[in-house]
Amino acid sequence: MNKKAIYSLLITMALLWPLYFTLSCRHHPDEIIPPVSECDTVNITYTGDVLPVLQAYCYGCHTGSNSSGGIDLSNPDHLRAVVNNGRLTGSLLHNTDYTAMPQGATLPVCDLRKILLWAQDTLFPEGACDSLNVSFAGNIRPILQLNCEGCHSSVKQAGGLNLSDYSTVVMIAGNGQLIGSVEHASGYSPMPKNGKQLSDCDIARIRKWMSDTTFVNPPEGIPCDPDTVYFEKDLLPIFLSACAKSGCHDGTNNEAPRLSDYASIMNEGVKPGNPGGSKIYEVLVTNETDDRMPYPPGSPPLPDSQIAMIYKWIMQGAQDLHCDNQPCDTTSVTFSGTIWPVIQNNCFGCHSGSNPGGGVLLQDYSTVKAAAQSGKLYGSIAYLNGYVRMPKNGSQLSQCSIRQVKKWIDGGMPAK
Repeated sequence: MNKKAIYSLLITMALLWPLYFTLSCRHHPDEIIPPVSECDTVNITYTGDVLPVLQAYCYGCHTGSNSSGGIDLSNPDHLRAVVNNGRLTGSLLHNTDYTAMPQGATLPVCDLRKILLWAQDTLFPEGACDSLNVSFAGNIRPILQLNCEGCHSSVKQAGGLNLSDYSTVVMIAGNGQLIGSVEHASGYSPMPKNGKQLSDCDIARIRKWMSDTTFVNPPEGIPCDPDTVYFEKDLLPIFLSACAKSGCHDGTNNEAPRLSDYASIMNEGVKPGNPGGSKIYEVLVTNETDDRMPYPPGSPPLPDSQIAMIYKWIMQGAQDLHCDNQPCDTTSVTFSGTIWPVIQNNCFGCHSGSNPGGGVLLQDYSTVKAAAQSGKLYGSIAYLNGYVRMPKNGSQLSQCSIRQVKKWIDGGMPAK
């Protein structure tokens, strides 16, 4: 080979080398899943290839009232979010940072390859974006649920952050960590961790919310109105404790509707402003023992105070309201006025009746005191090592409630 040919070859290699390096850094499905024969991964379409797989393996839990984790894969906005942030492929590949999906199984290799290729090659165009009328409940919370709570929830708390807790969101918004991470600014960990940057619309909405919100230190959150029933704070613990138990209304029983989140509960015939016409209320007060809830027969009925709270919530419009800034009295702590309401709302549904969960009974003063004396009560609600975390089906109790229980125990567990 003459010098001119060698020189041309070297120039060509120099020009092609950056392209080769760029391509070699992309995580093509071939690097993750070996190719299989008789699998057409060239002509992939959403309607012809991806949708049937989602319908067969995912829609059972992730559509409509059965939207596990708040993700409805029949909703284009939800689908776009979990594709862009890497949550869909991370879950299907059973990566350690994600909840493995489908639960207890893996997709057929060909289907998995098709979805990975589709997710890698698909760009979702943005539609109209209202970044002026922004609220936390209506805009910011859904963004966090779809893009962040897969890693930053009360269960996982990656980096020690639970973004289902409003005070934590306020903290990282106030110190700049939230916007710095979603904008991939220098000095911040880019989020979502394994996916594409949030859409311009989502980022604009976060910026708008931050600009309109006054953050204080320590964060105080949304003030709680004592005359308002808040779904997440007041009602959800009751449904999780009394209804969404294993094999009942937790989504595992095909004959029983899921009652573990706002959407699924509203789907059970809730008519805002009309408790008597709302099925969810009727089954609590009916005189027909076979139809009365909680079920099965022998389960203790909901206390009158909880039924009254559900009635009041429906009368107030059955809204999904959220608040955090509730006064915390750790001075005048009593069993009847402080501790028992916490136990009733969060524990009574599982730890009462003839077959209490874990053999732990929490149905009156003496049984609650026994659990406190054994260390199980505080150890479980405070998430101490060696104890089963409680409540089993819900988020950890508020720090205020945990401090109040500790105060009561340290004070000798008085009966009044």
